[in-house]
Amino acid sequence: VTMLPGIADLRGNVRNKGAQTVFSTGSSVHTGSISGNIWNWLAGSAAAQAYVEAISLPDSVKYVAVADSTGTFRVNYLPPGRFLVRGVIDENKNRGIDAREAWDSTSVSVADSITVALFAVARDSIAPTIGTVTLDDSVTLRVTFERPLDPASLPAVTEIAVQSADSVKVALTSASLPAGDTTTVARKIPRPPPPQIILVKVAAPLKPNTDYRISISRVTGIAKISAPAVRTFKTPPASPPPAAKAPGIK
Repeated sequence: VTMLPGIADLRGNVRNKGAQTVFSTGSSVHTGSISGNIWNWLAGSAAAQAYVEAISLPDSVKYVAVADSTGTFRVNYLPPGRFLVRGVIDENKNRGIDAREAWDSTSVSVADSITVALFAVARDSIAPTIGTVTLDDSVTLRVTFERPLDPASLPAVTEIAVQSADSVKVALTSASLPAGDTTTVARKIPRPPPPQIILVKVAAPLKPNTDYRISISRVTGIAKISAPAVRTFKTPPASPPPAAKAPGIK
C-alpha cells in the first residue's frame, strides 16, 4: 500500500513525504526493484516530484513512486518479470498523462534490480512547424521550430530549399545544430536536450531587404511524426554606410 506525498488531514496539515506498507499473502515479499532518474528533457534538468509507475506485463498491476528533488526514484517489492516503466511530469497531479504533459516510458525485465533513465518530453500528434527564420549573419539562417525535433531524424541539407520571391533557388552548403550545453542543476544530463533550432548555411550572402522562402521536405518530431514545413522570411535592410568625417577630424 503506497501513500504519495500531498495527503492532507481535516486540519489542513499536508504530508510532505509518502509512506508505504508492504505485506504478502504468500510465503515471502518480492525483492525486485527498478531505480533510476527522470529528466525534464526539453529543459535539460531533473524532473523533481515526477510520478513514476512500473506496470507489470501482461496483468497491468501498477507499482508507483515519486521522484525526489534530483529526479531520482525507486520502485520496490517487484516480482520477477516484464514491466512498462512510465514517468510523467504530472502538472495537475492526477497520476495520468494529459495533453502537453511531458513523459517517457521504457520496457524492462526484472530479475533482481535494474536501473533506467527516463527523458520526459511532451509528444505532439503533429509534426513541428517553423516558427521563425532569422539571420545570424549574411550566410547563416537560424531556423527555429515551434516544437522539439527528433534528434535521430534531423533534416539533411538535401531536404532543404531556399528561394527568392522570383523562384530563384539559393545554393546551400550545410545544415547543422547550434552549439549548446547540457548543464543541469545537480549534474550533467546524460542526453542533450532535443533541438528546436537548426542553422542553414548559404553559399553566398543573401540580398538585403528581400523576401525569401524556406522549404523543408521532412521535419520529424519527438513522436516520430513527419511532415513538410514552409516559412517565408525577409532579410534585414543593408546597414547604412559610416558617416563621413569632416576634414581635419581624426
